[in-house]
Amino acid sequence: QTRFVLKKALELGKQANLVINKIDRPNARPDYVIDQAFDLFCELGASDEQCEAVSQPIFTSALQGIAGDDHAAMTDGMTPLFDRILQMPKPTADVESSTQLLVANIDFDQYKGKLGIGRLTAGKLRAGQTVGAQLGPDGERRNVQVKEVFIFDNLGRKQVDEATAGEIVMFSGVTDIGIGETLVDPADPRPLPAIAVEEPTVKMTFAVNKSPLAGKE
Repeated sequence: QTRFVLKKALELGKQANLVINKIDRPNARPDYVIDQAFDLFCELGASDEQCEAVSQPIFTSALQGIAGDDHAAMTDGMTPLFDRILQMPKPTADVESSTQLLVANIDFDQYKGKLGIGRLTAGKLRAGQTVGAQLGPDGERRNVQVKEVFIFDNLGRKQVDEATAGEIVMFSGVTDIGIGETLVDPADPRPLPAIAVEEPTVKMTFAVNKSPLAGKE
């Protein structure tokens, strides 16, 4: 899944940055990791600029809360990592437009049932709001009601009455939601292209055991 997301990001020409964590470990191999990451970027068709960014990583130890441009001279705090993040292109979000959320992942809660997760690209999403769910621009649209809305807060989630464009949102109440569907405003539907999932790399076949020893100790 990580390889798939990275490949799509590189194809879209996204700016690349590499963060190497756990640099405090005794068996850390930063130079080896950089070489392997460079080979992976080349294999996935990264541009020269994207490949060059791999040679200038940020080193971190999340456990110790330190970061630095040089693994041999780390600084106290995570400031070098935050500075690099702030240099990245800013995401675009149209708060005043109609609702537009592409479901990128699915979760499940024992009490809330199926949960959809995605970035709210435009507009707002409110608890109790009726929206349209559509798979791609040419798919059939059905009206559904969002029951609860959550945003991610540190390592957990926080329930809110309303989320605005730019937020990573989790919502409940739509029992048949699927990855690739877009939540839209029924009055102004603007569905996004559905996510194309790559073919699986592992195939399994389950069959009846035909061994002569089947059922015997």
